[in-house]
Amino acid sequence: MLRLSLLTVLLATTAPITAAWAEGAAKDPGAAPEQVGISELIVTAQRREERLQDVPIAVTAVTPAALATAGVSSSLDLPRVAPGLTTAPTVANAIFVPYLRGVGANSPATGNDSSISVYIDGVYQSDKLANIFDFADIERIEVLKGPQGTLFGRNATGGAINIVTLQPKETLSGSAEVSYQRFNRFTAKGYLTGPISDTLSASIGYQHIGGGDYLTNTGKDTPGKFGGTKSDSVDGKLRFASDRFEVTASLMYVKRSTDDLGSNLYPVPGTRPVGVLAGGRAEFDLYKYSGSPNLVATRTYRATLNARYSFGGVDLVSLTGYVNSRDHNKLDFDGTDLDLQYFDEIQGTKDFSQEFQLLSTGEGPLQWVVGGYYSRNRAFIEPLDVSSGVPYNTADAANGTIGSSANFPPGGSVTSIVARGPTRSLAAYGQATYAFSDSTKLTAGLRYTSEHREFTFAVRAVGQLAPGFFLPTLTTLLTDDGERSKTFNKLTWRLALDHQLAPDVMTYVSWNRGFKSGTFNLNDFTPNQAVVNPEQLDAYEVGLKSQFFDHRLQFNAAAFYYDYKNIQVDIITGNPQSPTTLQNAASERLYGLDLDVIAQPTSNLQLRANVALLNAKYKDYQNANAFIQDANGNGVAIKVDASGDRGLFAPKWTFSLGADYTAYLGDGGKLLFSTSYYRTATFKTGIGPFDVVKEYDSLGASVTFTPESDHFYVRVYGNNLTNQKVISNQLLQLKYTRNEIQPITYGLAIGARF
Repeated sequence: MLRLSLLTVLLATTAPITAAWAEGAAKDPGAAPEQVGISELIVTAQRREERLQDVPIAVTAVTPAALATAGVSSSLDLPRVAPGLTTAPTVANAIFVPYLRGVGANSPATGNDSSISVYIDGVYQSDKLANIFDFADIERIEVLKGPQGTLFGRNATGGAINIVTLQPKETLSGSAEVSYQRFNRFTAKGYLTGPISDTLSASIGYQHIGGGDYLTNTGKDTPGKFGGTKSDSVDGKLRFASDRFEVTASLMYVKRSTDDLGSNLYPVPGTRPVGVLAGGRAEFDLYKYSGSPNLVATRTYRATLNARYSFGGVDLVSLTGYVNSRDHNKLDFDGTDLDLQYFDEIQGTKDFSQEFQLLSTGEGPLQWVVGGYYSRNRAFIEPLDVSSGVPYNTADAANGTIGSSANFPPGGSVTSIVARGPTRSLAAYGQATYAFSDSTKLTAGLRYTSEHREFTFAVRAVGQLAPGFFLPTLTTLLTDDGERSKTFNKLTWRLALDHQLAPDVMTYVSWNRGFKSGTFNLNDFTPNQAVVNPEQLDAYEVGLKSQFFDHRLQFNAAAFYYDYKNIQVDIITGNPQSPTTLQNAASERLYGLDLDVIAQPTSNLQLRANVALLNAKYKDYQNANAFIQDANGNGVAIKVDASGDRGLFAPKWTFSLGADYTAYLGDGGKLLFSTSYYRTATFKTGIGPFDVVKEYDSLGASVTFTPESDHFYVRVYGNNLTNQKVISNQLLQLKYTRNEIQPITYGLAIGARF
């Protein structure tokens, strides 16, 4: 299969290369003026605009054009264009769980923060369910590798993903696109921006996604097709700009739902889920399912106010953000057509953050930034209803109702849980870069963080909980003894030295310390639960950024070594009322190499290649929780010594290849041929021997026609052209599950711009 996939990729990527060499030095009639060289990218990885090649950090910057040609439509697809980034296909299209160079957090629960921070226009986004972005009005995406805690703050232990959206412009412009693809998936998006007055401009963007049902439900509750996504988002901005002062206000609303939940759907052939033992029916065929409907629905409001005032040599920046997200999750936990067990949950976050920065803007040898940060996060579960042996939808978490116990089948019960985990974060930081000469610079930064966390919960139940134990009404069973709280304080830093060997060749070395505070687990509803210790990551990196042949060839490389301590790992407990909990793995050692190559041999041909190599092993992880199968194929929790085991979401290698070739037509139009290929080695998603994602690949291609006017285009495209299933296994308490992704898709897009 590997040989076949590589052959397909070679054919797809060498076709435009062969055409380019055959074309020779002659230009096509109507060809655009010769403009050879790789386009310059500007990033804000150090909180100021700089050339990507001048930043002593491993950064992958992706433009909207690169996203389109690679078939990247949401944050879940980012690994195709960002080597070293891994996401979790075990949660399919429901939750964004990013890992960078093997560092991340495998807990999908609200309140259990990611170790890779996500930002939109400088504002931190905490809810992993709400962080599935369907890209519409993006200017660029920056993936920063390694700890970014000095400047980017909360939970940037392993890196940060910075999403920069389009800002209102002072000239009228806009774009629109509609597309239709296999499985009746329809997408429509539009963007409009322009001036209101000499100092005021505005923009608005909208996107709708619908359809995509590629699975079949053969169960009794809702038979038919499912697995699609419905999403509507709108983003409006208002910008005021004068000589010294500028401010942008933004409002964003996103409503998204999907019933494609991957690992919560299917039993693995050869096993016998609990539901089957009880007389239920399970589907073992790919793309079929026999249980009750699953759902993840999110509704998110985002408001930001970003302001900058220039004093002359120094800028004052204010970043204000508010995010309100509410998630509704419904999961059939037995995977059969029986009403054995499911849960219905409302969770979410309410975040407010305020950051002030002072940045130098002069031309002297010293560049600096100092800042202060405050945030208040209110994570909640209100409620989580776990139903056992009662009809589907007996409990309705969305409306806060539970059916009468008098109507429950014998032995039926519902357990209802509420929990809250507010967090207050304060930080002060500063970073300075001093140029000893035109070629040598030293960067040093410090950040002091104080995070205060609280936790409280209550567990109530109704129905037959055990033989002889029947509760006729909803009754409180246990709560934590008062609200628990703990404060975590930490000093982190960055130290880097970069040297310009030649005008377009820079080397650097750096030492960064990252930190994620300790926490209480919002999915663990046991009294007096132990607090999870803070994570700490020391990262040592040496890198090279270079361009040759008049900017026709770009070669960037970074080698790194990580010393990772007290890793927060989410594990399965086997307790339906507290299905997961966090525990600390004592330490992990990671080292690897990233290579990024871009070649622009002619004005109409660009080639790309990225490789990420990684070695990740737990140095000390005794008493780790793992699941094994019993005689019926169901999960049984055991303790194991995972010391020496490979880390989670840490494939030994990943690579991607891409090519864009533009053929100019005699009438002034052009055809853009694009292809991208991504492949990853096998990686683990849990401590147990069965929790793995097997080696898989992804091939995408597109052809875009644009007429001479450049005001509209037509694109035909295909994704997952190798038709990979991406089968992964995961062992849970009630069944051993598998996950597959959407098969080969193809479609047509028509767009206009002015």
